[in-house]
Amino acid sequence: MSASAEIISVGTELLLGEIANEDARLISERLAEAGIDVFHHSVTGDNPSRLSDALRTALSRSEIIIFTGGLGPTCDDLTKKTIADYLGLKMSLNEHVRDGIKEYFKKIRKEMTPNNDLQALIPEGAEILTNDWGTAPGILIRHEGKMIFMLPGPPDECSKMTEFRLLPALKEKSGGTIKSRFIRLFGIGESEAESKLIDMMNDHANPTVAPYAKFGEVLIRVTAKAPSGKEALEMTEPAVMEIRRRLGRFIYAIDSGAMEEGLVSLLRNKKMTVSCAESCTGGMLSERITSVPGASEVFPGGIVSYSEDIKSGVLGAEINVIRKYGVVSKETAESMAAACRKLFNTDIGIGITGYAGPSAPSEEELGHVFVSVITDKKAITRDLHLGNKRDRVRKTASMHAMKAAIELSIAD
Repeated sequence: MSASAEIISVGTELLLGEIANEDARLISERLAEAGIDVFHHSVTGDNPSRLSDALRTALSRSEIIIFTGGLGPTCDDLTKKTIADYLGLKMSLNEHVRDGIKEYFKKIRKEMTPNNDLQALIPEGAEILTNDWGTAPGILIRHEGKMIFMLPGPPDECSKMTEFRLLPALKEKSGGTIKSRFIRLFGIGESEAESKLIDMMNDHANPTVAPYAKFGEVLIRVTAKAPSGKEALEMTEPAVMEIRRRLGRFIYAIDSGAMEEGLVSLLRNKKMTVSCAESCTGGMLSERITSVPGASEVFPGGIVSYSEDIKSGVLGAEINVIRKYGVVSKETAESMAAACRKLFNTDIGIGITGYAGPSAPSEEELGHVFVSVITDKKAITRDLHLGNKRDRVRKTASMHAMKAAIELSIAD
């Protein structure tokens, strides 16, 4: 059975929302891969009393306690002193650590100020976790069978310290390896997805099945624990196959990142290209596709065609179609997709037109969007009503376009 771990992030700036808590996410992810269960996260400000309370609670319920932050040279860096005081440990200056800090400053060609000596103060009996990526060393204190770690807060340092100091020290506590598979759904809500998987969620202890709502999509996580990563992945396969059977038409990717990453990867593998003509999304679809490294292999370009003149004169959409059916219509979206495909000479063309808001010819038309995706063999056109929030309309329309492009790519 694996040990239970707890992460306590220290910093008033975290409580104020000034910075994101990247350290806790990273450490949890790496501990899960190592087969160590993380049961609690907490954040506390730079306050000795509240830090002591957090440590007291953690010691009562967790075998591994990991503090991040509060190890710097300033007066509000209180983590090390507070923990030492709580445990009744004296601190003393470690000359070896101090020499390492001096060498670090010399390497970066900056002068070491006297307050940096605070980082060389080490609680008695503690193990030093050398920090080759910054000044503050990590600390490990073994107390009544518990392991108390202190890691520096800057994410780049914390990441390296987790990989090369924390995980090796925790090998003795590992209860195997945890692996997760991620199934990404679009076009179905979380509650409906849950209703179709509720028996698997209730019956599966290892692997576990759990849905999570994300913007515009649902993520199903299948997680297994086994002695090795290979065995854990093998244990997830029957559940993944069953979810594919039940929800296949909503699945756009398995074990990939965001939808745009899945689209670019699929197009690259298929040696296909895509282009897009956007009206109401205003370039958002192009931005999402080009955010993926290597997108230039599959995406030669796109055009934002807001006005009727640009739709016809630059893009090449049929002016007679636009005037007959209207700028926001199924026919215009299809004409935009066809013209875009021709203009950029791509395998797939995408056309998006609609009323993102806040204005529209009528309240009923607000959020009314047409998305058309075509190849030389097939076309998909979606008539969508996406609500009255402009940003949500634009994001959701972009996702519908990518999902349709994925479908056509798979079908090709």
